[in-house]
Amino acid sequence: MSSLLKLNLKETKRLIEQIEADGGDAASLKEAFIDVTGKPPESIASNGQIPDEEHIENLRKQSAVEKGKNLQCCICGAKVKCLTSGACEDCFKAWALTAKKEE
Repeated sequence: MSSLLKLNLKETKRLIEQIEADGGDAASLKEAFIDVTGKPPESIASNGQIPDEEHIENLRKQSAVEKGKNLQCCICGAKVKCLTSGACEDCFKAWALTAKKEE
């Protein structure tokens, strides 16, 4: 029977560090961490947050991107050649950073 345990990045990193400090092997937990984040636990800041640029890039990968002529940003109204989730690059970045959770 399998179980499900939800941990945020900070908790997972802390658990890996604790297992290793106690002399245990956290290899499978590290592998799961890399599967989820694409990065080793050491790349995550001590506060459990990924750097801003990585956060923006992760959101960009999950968003619809439109390319064309005379597209209009739904936030500022600027005419651009590329929209990410309906927003120009500057507006998308501003939104992404405000959407970043502080833990």
